[in-house]
Amino acid sequence: MTIKLFHRDQYQTEFQARVIEQRERPDGTWEVYLDRTLFYPTSGGQPHDTGFLDGIRVMEVLETETPMVSEVEPGRNPGLIAHIVGAPVPTSVTAVEPGRSPGTILHVLEKSCAAPQVTGRIDWPRRFDHMQQHAGQHILSGAFFRLLGTQTVGFHLGKEEVTIDLALPALAPAEAAAAEDLANDIVFENRAILAHWVAPEELVNYPLRKPPARKENIRLVEVEDSITPPCGGTHPRRAGEIGLIKILGIERVRKDIRVHFVCGQRALQDYRLKNGWVTEVGARLSLPGPEIVAGVERLLTSLKEKDKALEELREDLLQYQVEGLLARRKRIGPEPISQSLRLSKRMDDASRNPAGKLPPESPPAPEEGLGLTSQESEPPEKVGERDDVAYYLINEVLADRLPAELRTLATRLVAKGRTVAVLASEKEAEQLAQLVVARSQDVPLDANALLKKGLLPMEGRGGGSPFLAQGAGKREKLSQARQAIDEAVRQAVLPRRSSALS
Repeated sequence: MTIKLFHRDQYQTEFQARVIEQRERPDGTWEVYLDRTLFYPTSGGQPHDTGFLDGIRVMEVLETETPMVSEVEPGRNPGLIAHIVGAPVPTSVTAVEPGRSPGTILHVLEKSCAAPQVTGRIDWPRRFDHMQQHAGQHILSGAFFRLLGTQTVGFHLGKEEVTIDLALPALAPAEAAAAEDLANDIVFENRAILAHWVAPEELVNYPLRKPPARKENIRLVEVEDSITPPCGGTHPRRAGEIGLIKILGIERVRKDIRVHFVCGQRALQDYRLKNGWVTEVGARLSLPGPEIVAGVERLLTSLKEKDKALEELREDLLQYQVEGLLARRKRIGPEPISQSLRLSKRMDDASRNPAGKLPPESPPAPEEGLGLTSQESEPPEKVGERDDVAYYLINEVLADRLPAELRTLATRLVAKGRTVAVLASEKEAEQLAQLVVARSQDVPLDANALLKKGLLPMEGRGGGSPFLAQGAGKREKLSQARQAIDEAVRQAVLPRRSSALS
């Protein structure tokens, strides 16, 4: 077993010990077993101590459960404590043996030592921080038990904050504040914190929240005039050394309530950090601390109003851009039937005209929908079934547009019907160009297939549905991509019309 010096004096920082055993681990670190130690091992939610053994950094401390003797004395629990160090702790030798690998630490002594000794030194700031947090946890858990009758079913001492899990379905902010006040009252009263080694039959003499897990070698930590929990951790002698207990937040974790909090130096650092934030925000808003919340609310309201106005302007701009793109669309297909009929009628009139001249063309009928006459706006048949159905192609490059903006524009354009939209965007500083292809519901083409044709020369990637697809590829090949899609659309429409006419 290892004599646990941290249970005898948690304020001691340096000690001498005898090396019982040491062996190398697979990862190159070394396990060193001492006859006694000040290094607290990871246990009960509290992390291990760190420090040095003869100048060698102690990286981790673990406790085994293998007893070396049958008799257990107070302060000496069964098991060994393994100190994980970055190199072997040297033993005494009288000479350097040939063939030793570089980096092995050796000591040249005047005479040999029957039991090699080492000097250990713990990281005191880390130890004291853990003492503050762990003792604060006991007091806060006790406050919740006293006020709400709830048990603490989980505890974790983390690097930045501490958490306890309470067996509660819910916890109101006022209840948490009341427990926090009670816990800090105990701290400010500077009550004594005592540790007791007791036998199982002596437990009836102490006000325990729950029975200890151990059946022997039971250690209780008593906060004066308060509840006494079983614990093997390190704690200060008086509650005043905790300084302050501050709850940071509450959340539900499965069926329990998790309380986040900090104590002592951590509470001071948390206050300093948050006070700095408040001071900075107040300075930027030109407001004193008490008026910051109201000022932020006014600012948020103003931002929402501006966001709404900006969204309206964006919608107006988008509609303007849609109308501009529709005005530049290209027609794919034959002349409208109405124009052919008008031309035939004019030629018939000319044959009956003695002068043989065509009469002046009458003004066209008012356009509807996408600029089509009322006769053209009828639902189109499948490609090739009628030779009077026209489709429209919009193939444009827009500068500095995000893919989402291209998709929105394309969706608006094809909503008008009989339209294929090919929209691209490029930026000077970027090597890739964005490409979006969309088509109307009444256009019997596959937008994804068209996109693939365009991405081929761009060596790009992308995909989508038959109605909308997007991708990106090399910017210098964008013109070839647009041309490929343009030709694919025309070949899909015009040849079938030609075959229908033949």
